Amino acid sequence: MRFAFCRYRRPFRQPLRTRYGLWSIREGILVRLTDAETGGQGYGEIAPIPWLGSETVEEALAFCQQLPPELSEAEIEKIPATLPATRFGLECAWLACRDPGWLARDLSGLSWCGLFGKTPPSGSYPAYKVKVGVEPLEQEVKKLESWLEQLPAGSCLRLDANGGLSLEGARRWLALCDRINQEWPGKIEFFEQPLPPAQHADLSRLSWEFQTPIALDESVVGLEQLQAVHQAGWKGILVVKPSLVGSCLALRDYLRQHPSLDLAFSSALETPIGAWHGLVWAGSLQAKTAHPRALGWGVGEFFQEGDPLTLITLSAQERAALMQAVWERHSQP
Repeated sequence: MRFAFCRYRRPFRQPLRTRYGLWSIREGILVRLTDAETGGQGYGEIAPIPWLGSETVEEALAFCQQLPPELSEAEIEKIPATLPATRFGLECAWLACRDPGWLARDLSGLSWCGLFGKTPPSGSYPAYKVKVGVEPLEQEVKKLESWLEQLPAGSCLRLDANGGLSLEGARRWLALCDRINQEWPGKIEFFEQPLPPAQHADLSRLSWEFQTPIALDESVVGLEQLQAVHQAGWKGILVVKPSLVGSCLALRDYLRQHPSLDLAFSSALETPIGAWHGLVWAGSLQAKTAHPRALGWGVGEFFQEGDPLTLITLSAQERAALMQAVWERHSQP
């Protein structure tokens, strides 16, 4: 396979405020593999988020620069676990080039999780995510009542702290979630990563102390981390961002061996290229989990263009044309 790559910089519509600081520009690498015999092409995307535990864009770029112009499947399989986003991007480009039906997947029957921003949510998803741990706890607790009032009927909330709470703060939040769920069962679907990964023992204790389910995200970014946490006895929800997990083929095999896993799949804010690959894998794998959950790709408001959910309504030919257009836009000098 002939190998080509280019770096991209994609500004957010508004900088994202996270516990790691303001995030203004999404950076990554687009890759293209071309079958020398058939001329068929497959696009992929390397979309690292280093503060979540993946490689940096610079590390991925350095790896791509030392690869030969012709790649084999064996060389992709040898990409180390320390470069999970790189493995995902090249593996998906290979699959897209080899599988004629890759762009023709029907994902219309899936359900989605949207994001709760400064304005009331648009549309009606079964679940919405809201970030906490960014402002003082008292202010955010007061906002929770407003978030619940704006929630569409029948929808639930996912709260995500990105590991930014203290143990005391996590207990206060989870106690409040338990009270809400006692009055409105299931209104808080789960609380995502209240504490940093280093406090795994505390996370385990919290999962026993409170009724509200806890989901681990930053603790299980790569497949090796996910396997280690699962094999250490974690029984709760694990969040998977396909673009950061590494080999989704290996994740599929692990899920076959452990069908009791409870996984929640989520976007890593990719271009339409990476978004499609993530959606295909999430749609394929979530039905095999113990508790299929809404997929976290309702993120279209973050960018001027490229709402990933519009991919669902396109034909295979339209998806191929869109990926080529994304490549051409970012590969031009």
